[in-house]
Amino acid sequence: MKKTLRNRIPYDHTRVVKKVLTVIMLVITVCLTSCNKFLDVGAPHDRLGADDIFNNSEKATSAVVGIYSQYMGTSLWYSSGGITVFTGLSSDEFYNTNTSNSSYNELRTNSLTSKNSLLDFNIWDRAYKNIYQSNICIEKLRIADQLPNGVRKQLLGESLFTRAFVYFYLVNIFGDVPLILSTDYRHSTEKGRDKSSEVYIQIVADLVEAEKLLQDSYVTSNRVRPNLKTVQAFLARVYLYTQQWDLALAKSTEVIESGIYSLDPLNKIFSIEGNETIWQLMPVQPSWNTTEARQLLPLSTSASTLGQIALTDYVINGFEAGDVRRNQYTVSKIVSNKTYHFAQKYKAIAIGTVSEYYKVFRLAEQYLIRAEAYAHQNNNQLAADDINRLRDRAGLAKITGDAQNIVTLIEKERQSELFAEWGHRWFDLKRTGRALDVLKAKQPDITATDLFYPIPNSVLLSNPFIKQNQGYE
Repeated sequence: MKKTLRNRIPYDHTRVVKKVLTVIMLVITVCLTSCNKFLDVGAPHDRLGADDIFNNSEKATSAVVGIYSQYMGTSLWYSSGGITVFTGLSSDEFYNTNTSNSSYNELRTNSLTSKNSLLDFNIWDRAYKNIYQSNICIEKLRIADQLPNGVRKQLLGESLFTRAFVYFYLVNIFGDVPLILSTDYRHSTEKGRDKSSEVYIQIVADLVEAEKLLQDSYVTSNRVRPNLKTVQAFLARVYLYTQQWDLALAKSTEVIESGIYSLDPLNKIFSIEGNETIWQLMPVQPSWNTTEARQLLPLSTSASTLGQIALTDYVINGFEAGDVRRNQYTVSKIVSNKTYHFAQKYKAIAIGTVSEYYKVFRLAEQYLIRAEAYAHQNNNQLAADDINRLRDRAGLAKITGDAQNIVTLIEKERQSELFAEWGHRWFDLKRTGRALDVLKAKQPDITATDLFYPIPNSVLLSNPFIKQNQGYE
């Protein structure tokens, strides 16, 4: 297996914006810095200070809001575009135009090694630091008897949601992972991997508890902190992935029929104020929009300059004739007589005014979840009705309930609607068991062991209780 050049993307300590991210971020940052690598941590130095912080509404709120700021880096972390780029290369969405990037080459050819620096610094290390931060908030908020009850419930619900959110991506990328639910570093240093089924049980438990704590109303403008419907939208996705069709249908219906959201015109979906947005992340670096846009689009108008991540012909040819999503969400550039296509759901690449936030959950996915749940219950006409809401917006003819193989049609619709968003394509192919059949056209020697990423080598070295995924050294 070839060795990986460890060209790390520079670490970026995101700056905090406005008054909501106060001195607590310094406390949390000290704690996270002391952690170094996950499962190789020292005793946190801020435990006593945290007791005082979580008995003050403003400071406790800043601690929880700080979790979201930690998601939004200017580097390609898992939470700031990394999931989209990395899994898009692993699936059939992207290819890297610069083939000298060995880390991207491994992703594109499904030949990852455990020494690939992207796995550690950009995914695993960042994710477990975020989990540790959520765990601090959960532990302290459970005993924060001096906080007003409404504040405590809101913050605890958000913290449970964020822990579930990170674990969802870890389990879908790596499979079995250590399930860390406390800040006890002594326990963490001797923790092996838990079965993915057990991680999913905890994800659901966290979300079900959060569902009892949060309200429909958003506590801030622009939907940058999750509400009750965000939790239910996430539950709908989790139930879909675990093939609990009744529950997926019920939760997606609660979101769809809440009256809070509506499908936006294509040119407004990714604007800050789109009504299709269920939850989005606000950039925290002044004058910086989304890292994803700067990764997926050419940064120069020069005729010889490419973007580093291009769309495959499979994505481009997958759009039906007349599908306006192709023109709205992709852009082409000819360099050296070759045409390249790039994703442009996010368009703001200039350093300047912040005009785009990072969408995490939106209403269109809920229609697709409900359609798939209906289809698995043989309610094909209702499935078709939900698909047609998106097809109509895309300028396409409606399908009927008697269409053959409606589940395949839903997969195709998910591909056209959700491409280049949060790894949907990679995860869809895996959860439906179609990954090997589909991806052999791209990589003939792909095997089942390639469908989960290897545990980073640095993690294996720091904790002998963690074992490597099958098929990797």
